[in-house]
Amino acid sequence: MGEEKSFILQLVKSVPGTILQVNAGDLSEFAGEIVSGVISALHNANSERKIAEVLTIDEVAKMLKVSKMTLHRWDKEGILSKINICGQRRYRRTDVEALIDKRKEK
Repeated sequence: MGEEKSFILQLVKSVPGTILQVNAGDLSEFAGEIVSGVISALHNANSERKIAEVLTIDEVAKMLKVSKMTLHRWDKEGILSKINICGQRRYRRTDVEALIDKRKEK
């Protein structure tokens, strides 16, 4: 079966318009290996870089003990930059914690 899969991949890459006939079991196994490969690649990518945790404006205002207007002003001044996720204002936890540490130093 391993040789058949590599043949299928080679055929699809070299002649993408080719119509193939495969049995359901082989197709299911082939699809499962593709999905496993994608999941493995995503897992490796995520372990190599830390996915940033994001916080709401209310959470950040509470953590920093400032108003929402102050956060808005800080964004304009470049003190603490917001990110937009689906039209919602969010902040990276790492950015907020770095600002807290910076304020402690003063």
